[in-house]
Amino acid sequence: MCQFYLKDRPALTKEMNSFMANSPNVNPPPEVLEWLGIEYFNEKNYQTAEKYLSALGKIDNRGSVKPDFWFYLGDAATKLKNLTEAEDAFGKYLQTAKDPAGKAKVLLALGAVKIGAHKPDDAQKIAEEIMALQPEGRVNAEARLLAGDVQLERGNFDDAGKAFMSVALLYDDPAITPRALDKAASAYQRAGKADEADRLSRQLRERYPNYARG
Repeated sequence: MCQFYLKDRPALTKEMNSFMANSPNVNPPPEVLEWLGIEYFNEKNYQTAEKYLSALGKIDNRGSVKPDFWFYLGDAATKLKNLTEAEDAFGKYLQTAKDPAGKAKVLLALGAVKIGAHKPDDAQKIAEEIMALQPEGRVNAEARLLAGDVQLERGNFDDAGKAFMSVALLYDDPAITPRALDKAASAYQRAGKADEADRLSRQLRERYPNYARG
């Protein structure tokens, strides 16, 4: 696969697809699957990224390929709503993760997948693990938001509102605080506390006029 060394992606993609179709019982070169998968991931072509990275995950001896590809596979699968594959990929990454910051980032992604899969108990354990790994800072705030999402998933809207409000009060961060206020307002609305929800919505508009729900 000399196209790999030339980084000729269209030709390499064509050759890899042909190889995978014609030799289903032969493993393609792992480093080529990794390179193609991450290239397509970075282009937001998640379907093609998932195809190559999941093929890479099925190979036992991946040579020099680092386990980071599991994160890309998990993220691509999440974007495609393939939650079972995402859970599996993030779980495989965590088995090898050494760096606390990297581990916390993947745990956050896995926590969101668990909420999407309606597994609040799993998500709560993950939120607690992240808070232990990162006792302060932005990742800790994200874990607290995840803990609020757990209460939402359980239908405890008042408790969810309190959890989100604690983040809004503890942190003054344009990437965190408006999301916390928005989530708190929505939770209180669902809890039947319209006055509190309106107050927080006004506060959000006044403090963060450019905030757009992400």
